[in-house]
Order: sequence, then C-alpha cells, then structure tokens
Amino acid sequence: MRLPCIIKLPHSKFINTVSDAIVTWADLAPTILDLCDAIPKKYSFQGRSFKEVFGQEKANGWDTIYASHTFHEITMYYPMRVIQTRKYKLIWNIASGLDFPHASDLLASPTWQKAINQPEKPYGKRKIADCLKRPAFELYDLQNNPDETDNLSYKP
Repeated sequence: MRLPCIIKLPHSKFINTVSDAIVTWADLAPTILDLCDAIPKKYSFQGRSFKEVFGQEKANGWDTIYASHTFHEITMYYPMRVIQTRKYKLIWNIASGLDFPHASDLLASPTWQKAINQPEKPYGKRKIADCLKRPAFELYDLQNNPDETDNLSYKP
C-alpha cells in the first residue's frame, strides 16, 4: 500500500494536477469503465469510480480505504484485512501464527537468503524478524510514523 496512482487522460483539461484522494486498485476497473461511459446497468463493483475527483486537489469522501490479501502465489496463504485512513492504518493478520510467506523468486535470491539468516538486522526500516513474524494486529500512526515501525495496537 502507499503506491502512487498516476493517470494520463488524453485531451484532458486536468494537466499536472494532484489529488489527495485515497484510492485502491479495486477502483481502477469502475473508473476506466466510467471514463468510457461503459458501466453496465445494475452492476456493482468492489471498488468505485474516482472519475469525480480528477482535478480536485482536496477530495472529500476519499479518506478511507479497505483492503484484503489472502494469497500471492497459491502456496502463500496469509490472509490480512486492512482499514486505512489519512491518519491511521489498522492491519489484522488473520494467520499471525504462521510465518509471513515470500514469493519464491524472492525467497531463492542470495540477497534474501543472507537477510533471513540475520533476522535482527534491519532490512529497510524494519528488522527481518518483524517481517517474518507479524502480530495479530498492527496499528500505525501514518502522520507521525510513516515508515510504520511503531506498532500502537498493543499500547494503552
């Protein structure tokens, strides 16, 4: 999460504009269909069209997203549910007792093999051990801790 979404619309009046709307990949299909005036009648999507926020720097009503993850590869079962607002991200690691799985191409790489053999060393902003074993809940203050290193879920 926290990936940029860059849209280029041919012949658009919205050139070089940035919106603070929080959208998800599930919003892409309904947006593309909406841009093409091709949304089927009586059809529902998991996401919603964000066509209305093009050109809006401050997008009201686009402050929360919901996300889920179950598999990456068929053998990589690790269900997660997420609610994210502008200030907080709450992650429920449903299978927190399991090791967090990694894609087979990453797992086999010499870089990752060296990293997982040194679990207390940092890998980016977190320790490898924190990536491999995740608590049932993770709560991050995105404004004060954008690197998501301080889990607030178990703090009073």
